[in-house]
Order: sequence, then C-alpha cells, then structure tokens
Amino acid sequence: MIKLYGGKMNRGGRCILALEECGLQYELCDINLQKGDHKKPDYLALNPNGTVPTLVDGDTVIWESIAINLYLAEKYGKGLMPSAPEERGHVYQWSVWAIATLEPHLAAVFLNRVMLPEKERNPAAADAGVARATEHLQVLDKVLDGKHYLVGGRFTIADINVGHMVAWANMIGIDLGRTPNVLAWFGSITSRPSFAKLMS
Repeated sequence: MIKLYGGKMNRGGRCILALEECGLQYELCDINLQKGDHKKPDYLALNPNGTVPTLVDGDTVIWESIAINLYLAEKYGKGLMPSAPEERGHVYQWSVWAIATLEPHLAAVFLNRVMLPEKERNPAAADAGVARATEHLQVLDKVLDGKHYLVGGRFTIADINVGHMVAWANMIGIDLGRTPNVLAWFGSITSRPSFAKLMS
C-alpha cells in the first residue's frame, strides 16, 4: 500500500488531495514535527532533508509535495495530467507558480501572524506578505476570467496544487473577495469530496 508521511496541516495536505482524487488506497503516517519525528534515522533514510511530505509507493520514494503530486497524476491520475505536451507545460507552470511565487509570501504572513511567538513577529513583513500575495492572486484572477479550471477546461493536478495554496491564503486571512474569479473557482474546487476529506 502507498504510504504518505506527513499530515493534513502541512504540505502533505496537497498530496492527500491528489491521492483522494486518484481514488487510491493509502496509509497516512503522521510525522510530528514538534516531537522531531522528521529528524529520526528511520525517516531520514527515506528523506535525507528531514522534511515532509514523503511518498512511498512500492520501491519508489519521492519527496517534495509538488513532485509527489505530479508523479501521482502521471501514474494514477485518471485525467489529472493532460496528454498534450502544451497542456502539461501549463500544469507544470502553475504548479511551480504555487510554490515558488505565491507560497513564500503566504509563509511570511503565517510566520509573523501565527507561528512565531508574539514578541518575535515582524508586522511589517506580514503586511508585505499580504500585499505581494494579493498581487499574485490578482494575476490568477485575470487568468481565471471566464474559466472554470486552470488548464484545458477541466480539473487537473494544477487546480489541486494551486488550490491548496489558495486554501492556505484563505485560512490566514487573505481577502479573496478582491479576486472574484479566484473566489468562484476556489468555491468550486473545494466542494469536491477530496477537499472534504482533507478538512475532516
């Protein structure tokens, strides 16, 4: 059986979405970061970075959440990965955009408004993160104008990878009302059973 090491409330969440959309049976192996589970020898033997998530599929071990999701879509995806190279390129583009362009600003907000002890927080960094994240979401909003999904007019792994980051933005208080196309798209994809499973 496939094993996913991670959790619902970290980057493993987006992999849970992919596993659910693929209809796969899997075992979720909770890694408690506060207790240092990610630094134990058995886990480091799977993922020498000591980060989550990590996927084990038979003899195949993959870490980095986006790599895991692209792998799952390629191998098991039931349409989550388009066959046309041009559409696949757009799936890769949006998946990388989610973690390289949007996520760092959301991380700055989360770090300085939620995670750090109050005396260590930097309100200016949090405010800057909100501003930059909002700018990027406005780009996404323009792209989604008149569209139901990001790539090829159908639900793909790109919607999962970007949608998970937008869920994070929503959770930390980014106002999605300023991006109505994003809000409508987000409402559509979060109504899927996979998102219900993640939030359960």
